[in-house]
Order: sequence, then structure tokens, then C-alpha cells
Amino acid sequence: MKQSKREQAGAPAIFMPSDLIAGAAHFGASPELMAGALYGVTEAITRDEAETRLEKFKTKTVTTETTETTETTEITETVETVKDDTKGE
Repeated sequence: MKQSKREQAGAPAIFMPSDLIAGAAHFGASPELMAGALYGVTEAITRDEAETRLEKFKTKTVTTETTETTETTEITETVETVKDDTKGE
């Protein structure tokens, strides 16, 4: 049975991850940030699912270990350069 346009309009639109990454600006994000948020997604998802993944990814903490210390950093849109105060002493 063919659905009417009204019935079709009730279903949320779904998008492939590549399309969401290309349209990352619509979410206020860079393509790189959106790619990180959608890492591992291979099936089409809704815009709401993409927004949820993006917000979760933005607040995710990453722990990196070095030989001297362990530091935890929050993922942000801006890449910062950190000076190592121990160098040059």
C-alpha cells in the first residue's frame, strides 16, 4: 500500500554519516569534529541521533599517559599548543 505524503512526513529523515560530516556546519561543528562524533557509525541515522552523538563527543574526556604524568583533557573545537615548562631549564 502506497503511503500518502502526510504519512511519509511523519517519518524522520535519515542521513548517511558521510552526508552528516559534509554538512557539519549545520550543527555548528567542523567536519573533523563530526567525523569523531560519528566514528564507527556505518548505517544511516537521524539528525537527532547525530546531534546527540555530537554533544556526547564534545563533552567526552580523553586520558593520555606520558612517561612523566597522566593528564585528562576535554575535547574542544580549538587545538591548543601547550608549552612544556620543563624544557630549557
